[in-house]
Amino acid sequence: MKKIKALILAGALIGSVLLSTEASAAAKISNGVACTTKQKNTTKTQVSKDVTDKYLCTTNPTATGAAKMKLVWVNQDCIDMNKLYVDGIADLAKLKADTTATPTQVSTQASFVDSAKTYRSIACGKGF
Repeated sequence: MKKIKALILAGALIGSVLLSTEASAAAKISNGVACTTKQKNTTKTQVSKDVTDKYLCTTNPTATGAAKMKLVWVNQDCIDMNKLYVDGIADLAKLKADTTATPTQVSTQASFVDSAKTYRSIACGKGF
């Protein structure tokens, strides 16, 4: 009888360790952490130190090569900054083609695109 109780207790202890390890591993989401096709386009929220971050399971917009096809958790800031960058490039092209645009307008838009690219690389960086 004592052996059965000891086995049950040991099983419960091992089970609780496995569950707590799994729960803590699931809580650590950051850019570049792999996700599954089952999780594709799902959003997870992570709160740490009074900061709330949202992550989407998708491909990283700044990835190149084979990594471009891998599903990873991507911070919502990365997705937002990438949209600003892509839209900024399109707006810059329109301004350059517009004969009424002033050099100041073109220069300002070019500076915006450069800034957006910098912020995008930060927001999309691994571990952000």
